[in-house]
Amino acid sequence: MKNDAMEQEGSRPSVEPVTTGEAARGREESHIKMLLKEHWTLICGLVFVSFGFFLLLEFKPESLAQKLGIGIPIEVGFAFIIAWVVGMTVEREARRELSDHANKQAVTISENVFKYLYSVDLPRDVFDLVEEYVFKQKVIKTSQLLVFDLTSEIIEGDWIAMNCEFDYRIKNISSEDVDYPVRFHASKVSGLNEPKVGDVGLKSLIIGSEEIEEAEFQDIDDADEDNVGQQKFSKNVTLRPGEEKRIRVNFSQYKRVNDNDLFQTNAISLCTELRVHYNAEMMNLFWEPVHPSEKFDREMNRQAGTKNACKIAEIDSPLLPKHGIFIWWNKIPAREETPPGEIHYPEVQGK
Repeated sequence: MKNDAMEQEGSRPSVEPVTTGEAARGREESHIKMLLKEHWTLICGLVFVSFGFFLLLEFKPESLAQKLGIGIPIEVGFAFIIAWVVGMTVEREARRELSDHANKQAVTISENVFKYLYSVDLPRDVFDLVEEYVFKQKVIKTSQLLVFDLTSEIIEGDWIAMNCEFDYRIKNISSEDVDYPVRFHASKVSGLNEPKVGDVGLKSLIIGSEEIEEAEFQDIDDADEDNVGQQKFSKNVTLRPGEEKRIRVNFSQYKRVNDNDLFQTNAISLCTELRVHYNAEMMNLFWEPVHPSEKFDREMNRQAGTKNACKIAEIDSPLLPKHGIFIWWNKIPAREETPPGEIHYPEVQGK
């Protein structure tokens, strides 16, 4: 074994270390090449002028051909020298102007990048807001589906149970691990008229391929402090750089037959789809995007006017944090029936 090791070690090619002298010679050669490249016109000019003066001193020109043979190298040499002087002067001035311009542009950009790009003097507070909620966002939603169901029967008085399903994908767009809080809010009823029946609250939560046990639901509820009229749920999810996970949430909350609901996204959402199932024989349904465009890209209504109506809306442009969708509905008043043989005439105004 020892011999094998020695043989293997001896078979490796030897690498001679670079000495300090060799490194110095290498730097000197590079410097000489740089000087030759930068001042070759001056060198050529001096060579031609020197050669011309040598001929002039060595031979006394008498004929026109001899004078031209000596004068041309001298003139060419002076032309090279003049070209070098002009080039160095113009280049130095151009470099100075370019450097000054670059410094001014850098100062302008550093003071206000939006003013430089869009000719808008954006206040610093606005820039800080954009920086916080756009540029510093490490996690985004690549897609988002929201499904609300308002088809339940009236529970007590004018209460109904609204079922909510959120299905979206989150992606870590940063270069580091991120603990992202999966958050959602539900309406919280408090008071003497609170319904005593009905299955409301968190029903299921699936993160990636992991279905969260029901035993953890209370901890998820306690992780975020509730507001008046609002029950908050939260659970952290760790995402590696570039990692994407699917989140599916299902919960139910009490609503009145004349009520509303506001959905706001917690992260930038690239695209959003909304579906609302409702009983069109019992209620009217309305909605509006909380978004600068103030409109949906597509809207449709399936089985309109029936007990199983479904309105669908899609937004292709991104939603920023706290953008969302506001929906509201009201109960259709019961129609008054006219007894047989009795005719009601409309009242004439202005009598």
